[in-house]
Amino acid sequence: MATYSVATPFVPHFTDDSGNLLSGGKLKAFLRGTSTPTNMFSDNAGTSLGSTVTLNARGEPQTSGGATTLIYLQDGVDYKFELLTSADVSIWSLDSLEGSSSSQASELTNIAALQALDNASALYADVAGHTTQGDGGGGRFWFDSSDTTTADDGGVNIVDAQSPRTGTWKRIYDGSVSVKWFGAQGDGSTDDTAAIQAAIDALDATYGGEVFFPPGQYKVTDELDITTGSVTIRGATGGAKSQNSLGTYIIMGSNISGSIFNFSAASNVAGCSVVDLLIEGAARAYTCTSAIEIVNCDNFSMRNVRIREVQGTALGMQRMVKAYISDLDVIQCGAASKPAIWVHGSGLTNVVQASTFIGIRV
Repeated sequence: MATYSVATPFVPHFTDDSGNLLSGGKLKAFLRGTSTPTNMFSDNAGTSLGSTVTLNARGEPQTSGGATTLIYLQDGVDYKFELLTSADVSIWSLDSLEGSSSSQASELTNIAALQALDNASALYADVAGHTTQGDGGGGRFWFDSSDTTTADDGGVNIVDAQSPRTGTWKRIYDGSVSVKWFGAQGDGSTDDTAAIQAAIDALDATYGGEVFFPPGQYKVTDELDITTGSVTIRGATGGAKSQNSLGTYIIMGSNISGSIFNFSAASNVAGCSVVDLLIEGAARAYTCTSAIEIVNCDNFSMRNVRIREVQGTALGMQRMVKAYISDLDVIQCGAASKPAIWVHGSGLTNVVQASTFIGIRV
């Protein structure tokens, strides 16, 4: 009796050569080394998806009924895959993939070991951590031999160290992007600025996404810029109010020339949000323009956020509509010419309008 195993543990997102989500694209399956179509499956019972799967707007496989699906392969069958655009233009092909992927997965200590891995020995790799085992930066990766141009971002796309370059290791995931994938420590002493910015920059340029901060204390020494719409900055659930090790803290580690979180680096960054976060100013030891600066960001939302002892404006807002701010605590913030909360409403171009403020405590 035939058995079936999931190809990846998470729903994959496929992209085109420019890194854009492949809406309407197609994934086709063939027998290895041939042009003979063979079926993929949606579950371990062998429910057929056919030999061609169409991708949804997020670049995810879907059933004929439009439901997002994992892809299962028949154990013992060797596959060839081809990814195409909606216009049937080939993006890449991958031959010699066995029906059970577990036999092809290398187990590695960290990202450096992944970079050094000879991809000829494995199509998949399980990494135990970003730098050390169990540091929160591990995960499963697959090797895309057709991609020799995507830059190494240190967390989602990892360039192999072969010379000449032979491809890119790509993290298999669904949902939010963790800052720990990019090396953030969250120990209160390591400067996590670069890792956090790398996580933000790894989000889709069109659709945005969520950057997640697991519980910890993340030291920041420079401005973090959000230039893409629909980006959510999220801490651990309840983190802003918990005041314990389960919370997510952003801690200033030096003076910052600008804002800690800057949602005003580009226009049209609509639909962004900050949720479940505590921002600490290190007992007013350092200065900044604002803890959170929001300009040209319509439909911005904030919930369950506490900003404490920041020597600068806690929340600055201008040129936006339909903001929704709820459950915000501002404690001992502000400085000369820097009010604790700054909502610019003068003139026709700078006005904040049609916005809601609920449960603001200063």
